[in-house]
Amino acid sequence: MNPIANVLVAVFGALGGLAGLGALLTVRGQRRKLLSESHNIDADAATKLSAASLTLLRPAQEEIDRLSRKLSDAVSQIDALQAEVNSLRGQVSTMTKDLADSHDEIRRLTGDD
Repeated sequence: MNPIANVLVAVFGALGGLAGLGALLTVRGQRRKLLSESHNIDADAATKLSAASLTLLRPAQEEIDRLSRKLSDAVSQIDALQAEVNSLRGQVSTMTKDLADSHDEIRRLTGDD
């Protein structure tokens, strides 16, 4: 084979090898870039989902707060009514005893034993 042809084959082979090595390095760099972009997309999606969740949950939380206040008011009213019932029961008991004592006194005075 011709020495010039050998040199040309060697030069083209070296250039082809360098091109292949360059392609490998480029692919590796693109892979890193794609991975980085993928992580950024994942983080952005997570942020958007969190914001959407908070937006959707806000009305529910407001309703829970409103119902909690309403429940607290109802419990306070129940406590007040329970105290009033207890007081009225005591009054009824006292009046019943007084009435029985009065009947006993009337029977004693009229002699109806």
